[in-house]
Amino acid sequence: MLFMVTQTHTPEHCPKDEHGGDKLLFDATAKDIAIKGRYGAWSTHTIWYVVEAETYEAVQRLLDPGMKRCMTYITPIEDVTNR
Repeated sequence: MLFMVTQTHTPEHCPKDEHGGDKLLFDATAKDIAIKGRYGAWSTHTIWYVVEAETYEAVQRLLDPGMKRCMTYITPIEDVTNR
């Protein structure tokens, strides 16, 4: 299943100048999930991920590192190009 993840943070919690940057907001080693796309709008401190996972729990594990610095919205999505 595909999920659209939207993460926002305040300028005070921006990881831009920290070692690792926005990679501090997700666990790249999380199991049972694949990041299909990662996009950012830096001026609004917003990052979007398109991820594929079998369970919502896998998405939660991916996002654990950002839980104390981001607001996160997770939405199930589907490909409608072949309808």
